[in-house]
Amino acid sequence: GGGAEDRQRIVSTMEQVFREGNASVEATILDRHGKGTPFHFSGTRVTLDGQSCLLGLGLDVTERLKAEQILAHERAILRTLIDTLPDLIWLKDTEGVYLGANKRFELFFGASEAEILGKTDYDYVGKELADFFRHHDRLAMERDAPSVNEEEIAFAHDGHRELLETTKVPMRDAQGEIVMLLGVTRDITARKQAEERIHFLAHFDALTGLPNRA
Repeated sequence: GGGAEDRQRIVSTMEQVFREGNASVEATILDRHGKGTPFHFSGTRVTLDGQSCLLGLGLDVTERLKAEQILAHERAILRTLIDTLPDLIWLKDTEGVYLGANKRFELFFGASEAEILGKTDYDYVGKELADFFRHHDRLAMERDAPSVNEEEIAFAHDGHRELLETTKVPMRDAQGEIVMLLGVTRDITARKQAEERIHFLAHFDALTGLPNRA
């Protein structure tokens, strides 16, 4: 057997089988060397020769738990990466409902990811801007290709404004149907200011006859 707690869980599960007809539990079983192995136990009440009996099945789930741990670790690394990127990253379904958002995006809406999930742009920004977002959502899906657009927005977190460039990419399921949009939004304020400065200098030099300094 395993530890006292696991033994009690197995006994409770057996009692539940006789009360309700079936039940399952995961518990660790110790061998004679004290090594524990995780098992998934399931039981069903059956009647044999008029007697109520327990039909039980125990499966070693060591490999499944290892795979789950590896997957959870990989997801944690990916989530940390997404949350530390300077870009706004989000997921929407085809109706524009948010499925996920990173920390930087939370600052834009001034809300936590948990609050954003299940909501749309219309819940957080004015109708004109929300219509603009939705228009480009549809363009990406209709073209079935990445769509790029620019917009200047104010962050609800502190009110500062940024000029942003958003790339929206349609994502498909195993059957090839578009099921969501991935968005990556980058602050291009500094880049635009530099481009405008270069354009101004080039125009000024052309007017004055000075060599181009760009």
